[in-house]
Amino acid sequence: MGCCKSTQYGCCIAIDHDESIILNKPTGKEIRYGPGWFCFPSWWDAQVIKSIALQSNQYIIVKHIIDPNNISTSHTRNDIPLTKRTTTNEKDELLNDSEMQLIEIVRGPQIYQLKNPYDIFSEIKSMLNLSSTQYIIVTDKLTGVKRVECGPQLFCPKPYDEIGEIKNLYNLSSTEYLLVTDQSTGERITVTGPKLFLPKAYDQISPIYNYVVLNHTQYCRIIDSRTGVMRIEKGPKTFALGPYEALLRSDDQTIFDIINIDTENAVLVKNLDTGLDELITTPQKFIPSFTQKFMEIRKLVKLAPYENMVLIDKDGQHILKNGVKDKSFFIYPYQQVYKQNWSNDLKKDHRSTVQVDRFDTRNQYMDYEFLVRTADNVEIILDVSIFWQITDLYKLVLVTQDPPEDI
Repeated sequence: MGCCKSTQYGCCIAIDHDESIILNKPTGKEIRYGPGWFCFPSWWDAQVIKSIALQSNQYIIVKHIIDPNNISTSHTRNDIPLTKRTTTNEKDELLNDSEMQLIEIVRGPQIYQLKNPYDIFSEIKSMLNLSSTQYIIVTDKLTGVKRVECGPQLFCPKPYDEIGEIKNLYNLSSTEYLLVTDQSTGERITVTGPKLFLPKAYDQISPIYNYVVLNHTQYCRIIDSRTGVMRIEKGPKTFALGPYEALLRSDDQTIFDIINIDTENAVLVKNLDTGLDELITTPQKFIPSFTQKFMEIRKLVKLAPYENMVLIDKDGQHILKNGVKDKSFFIYPYQQVYKQNWSNDLKKDHRSTVQVDRFDTRNQYMDYEFLVRTADNVEIILDVSIFWQITDLYKLVLVTQDPPEDI
């Protein structure tokens, strides 16, 4: 900027080609551009403004203000050429702004000179450099509408844009998925990998989940919370849950082992429709249905020819199992094994016992010790060896709980 020379009637200022001067006259403001000398009365205010050099990644925000004291003439005289305007409203000159303000985004590369003496401009701002894996959510403050801007790009906002934080796209591998809920409609979808996922403006994103992995001996149960429909998936398989699906949990487990039913293993289940217990003995790879609740695995009971067992059914009746006729069998629902506690110490006083559920019909040997006194009051401890045998198991069960003690 050149020097200012004062005279008797005013002042003269020299300005360069990249400068302009705003003269504040009694009738309003006026702008003039350099280079040259400009003379004006001393009672006028003058302000020299340097042109703004904008690089390709820079922009400024300019607020155009029409002279509030003379709106019609000012608007006609100082018409605002917005050749580089980027706006959310094509008719923003007609906006209902009480201060008659219009906002313009001026992008580089260019040398920007002020066009209206009433304009207000911001400091130089940098555009957002979005890579190919980044995005931002932008909200239009005039309409409230949101949109997504994704890279790669050098993003320059529009006049009324409010910019959110820079976020990374969701990188999903081939074994990952996530749930997306559209907050504008409430709809939910499942997005599966492999994918580089870009959300929409109103999407709410869940954490990234791993696929459900089932090997060839596993299965799981799935329920759809929207329809209530349940299904069973069995391995080998990997899959993603649907938007409204969840794994059914039982005993703190969601993945269960398929049960092998063979000649020596059966499965006891409860029928949830009838409430009755069922024993499944047919050899198979067994997966309980939705109306069946797994109770336990029951082993095949094997008896030697000299062994016997007693079962009690739901009516309290005794069922005798003989090792000659019933060499092997399963214990069916509502049956239980009858057990006795036999004394196994020398005195046979039931202080020390052993539990017996298989009754041996062979000859058995038993030691017994007891104290006797002679005629002259001398104590003698006698050891006796007894040989005995069960000949009628049903009578034994009816009359005694501890045969060694009774013998």
